[in-house]
Amino acid sequence: MNSLIGKKVSAVSHKVNTTRLDILGVKTIGDTQLIFHDTPGILQKSSKEEKELTGIAKNTLSKMDLYLTLIDGSIPLTYLSRENEAQILIALNKCDLMKPATLIQERKKLIVEEVPSLLRPSLGIKDDGSSIISLSALKGQGIKEILRTLQAKARPGRWLFSPGVITNRSQEEQANEIIREKVFHFLNQEIPYELIVVHRGWKKLNGGLVLDAELLCQSPSQQRIVSKIRRQLEFAASDDISKLFGRQIRVMIQVGIDKS
Repeated sequence: MNSLIGKKVSAVSHKVNTTRLDILGVKTIGDTQLIFHDTPGILQKSSKEEKELTGIAKNTLSKMDLYLTLIDGSIPLTYLSRENEAQILIALNKCDLMKPATLIQERKKLIVEEVPSLLRPSLGIKDDGSSIISLSALKGQGIKEILRTLQAKARPGRWLFSPGVITNRSQEEQANEIIREKVFHFLNQEIPYELIVVHRGWKKLNGGLVLDAELLCQSPSQQRIVSKIRRQLEFAASDDISKLFGRQIRVMIQVGIDKS
């Protein structure tokens, strides 16, 4: 979603379920406003937390006009899931990693075969796979084609946001999402999922702007691990938050224990 919006709105990492909430992004192009929802994944597991995340995703999907389904072209296709009768726009991501180039068309054919032939016309899926967009989000390839296709499929209606708005989340929530992304990047196992990011405020220091944040851990052992990479988290988060808000911002992080 970040590539489509043109700004970092949602946390991204290689770990499963980095997205924990329904994250909303807005892209206004000419007379068209596109609203994106980045949801948690649809999980096939049965823990309480996984059921809650799947519930969030399914509740959001039930209200959508169209699914933009991103499929990782660098790994084998497992299944294509659909939660209602909304149209589907499929993009085959990481096409820059698919060698030789003929592999892209072969993968598109496999995706089409996952959808029953009688349903394909109503879902906007062509039998030859030509309706599937080749994408490299990392390199920005295919982004314009996706946006043009979504513009053409947009239904008439009242805009929900002003043209300059990119998300319904506050600046504090956007900053927290970036810090959380860095936590997922630098930490492994269960720690990233258990940490709580708390915004403590903004302040001016030596003519610059400082964002104070705290990471709340679930145990002293977690606190020790997180404290060791605190500086790395600060530098990485400072860079992305500065880019997001268009000014130099220094992130200062404290590491504590969640006592709730």
